[in-house]
Amino acid sequence: MVVCFGADEIDVYRVYDAMEASGWTLNSLQNPPCVHVCVTLPMTTNVAIFLKDLEAAVLQVKKEGVAGRSKGTAGIYGAVGSLPDGPVECVLQTFVDMTLAP
Repeated sequence: MVVCFGADEIDVYRVYDAMEASGWTLNSLQNPPCVHVCVTLPMTTNVAIFLKDLEAAVLQVKKEGVAGRSKGTAGIYGAVGSLPDGPVECVLQTFVDMTLAP
C-alpha cells in the first residue's frame, strides 16, 4: 500500500529531508508537492516509530521556519518543478550521460 501526504502550512520537501535523515526511504512528488511512502510488511511493525519520527520532522520544520528553506533537497526539488521543460531535460540528459558512461 502507498500512503501519500502533503502540507499547506509547511514545506513538505523539508519534512521529506528530515525523514530521510532519520533513515526512512520516502519519495517526493510534484503537482501538488507531496511525499509518499510504500507501506510494506516489514514496515507494519514500525508504524509507531515512523509516526514518532514524522511528528518530530514536522516539529523541526515548523521550528526552523523560513530559515530552513535553503537546506536539503527542498529548494532544489521545488525549483525544478517551476522551470520550463527545456533546461531540466538538458540537465537530466547530461546527468544520465555522465553517470551511465562506460
